[in-house]
Amino acid sequence: MAQWSAAAGVLLRNSLPFAEPTTRRLDQEAEQFAAESRRPIQYLESTVDEEDRVRQIRARQEPTGHGVAWSKDKRSSEVAPRGRLVFMPFVIQDAIWLSAVDFAGKIVWQKRLGDFHSMHGFAASPLVYRSLVVVAADSLRNSFLAAVHRRTGELVWKADRPSYRLGTYASPTLGRLAGRDQLLHHGPMKVFSYDPLTGAELWTCEGPSESASSTITVGRDLIYSSVGFPRRNMLFLRADGRGDVTKTHVVWSKKNKMAYVPTLLLAEMLLYMVEDNGHVYCFAADTGEEVWTAKLDGQFSSSPVLAGGHIYVVNEGGVCFVFKAGRRFELVAKNDLADGGFATPVICDSRIYLRTLHALYCLGSSDR
Repeated sequence: MAQWSAAAGVLLRNSLPFAEPTTRRLDQEAEQFAAESRRPIQYLESTVDEEDRVRQIRARQEPTGHGVAWSKDKRSSEVAPRGRLVFMPFVIQDAIWLSAVDFAGKIVWQKRLGDFHSMHGFAASPLVYRSLVVVAADSLRNSFLAAVHRRTGELVWKADRPSYRLGTYASPTLGRLAGRDQLLHHGPMKVFSYDPLTGAELWTCEGPSESASSTITVGRDLIYSSVGFPRRNMLFLRADGRGDVTKTHVVWSKKNKMAYVPTLLLAEMLLYMVEDNGHVYCFAADTGEEVWTAKLDGQFSSSPVLAGGHIYVVNEGGVCFVFKAGRRFELVAKNDLADGGFATPVICDSRIYLRTLHALYCLGSSDR
């Protein structure tokens, strides 16, 4: 069975559908999961019991899509599978709890990580690094990053984060940059790099703005940070610094027309950006020069993904746009699932998994 991490993925495949795909609705009991906005993950979906500190979790088996209901609030964060466990954070009674569940639906451990207060709720997805599960909790006060041992739930380290009057909602990401593993996070007001084993701060850079929702994009010892509230700005910087690198490591930056919720996509030294309002840009990744721009219909919260030389992105109305990756924009297909949604597609082998407001769809050939 395929596995995915929390960060927006780039999976290269050669035979994916992009016109008149065979569509199979996997979720026949989807009303109870309506309006959940995280990406679908083959392992499970979720739906909290304030007393039991767990909500509903639903496992999916490939390729049939049959579900095994276990025993959960509508949320924006994803789950993080590793080995025989799946890790998921929840806000329960104004605190962040992290749960580990096995494939039989048994709760292996639960850990209260700290208080949490937010204007719009909790959205950051956990990530797994070696023996650790890392959770970011950027709150209105007492923000933190925490890492627990994935087998026991024991707290390994906890680092204070700056708090912000509106909160921030981005997920952290990992990268092997400048010869070292780095845990990257942005907002409020800065880009941060941490040692993922200890939580020690490695470097910071001022900008690009205050409240973040997207995930940092990583490539070739460089990182791209797009933050969209209240100002929409983007930074491209080298990740080989120490301390405050604001005046030394910024390669280029852009202001105003930037993505807030969708994460940037980097491929073959081209940087693709889908703005929340549907404007699409392709930049030269090393210089920031605009290569082309286009406009897609609708509003966007999901992030673009690349597969088989094509980029897939879905608007909030449930329309999936497919265009070619490269230095010239060419729209290949537009498929309407007739149902809205916010989730980023997941691509595995020759199939696309897509959650809308009321269903989980599998798009692709039925011959497997």
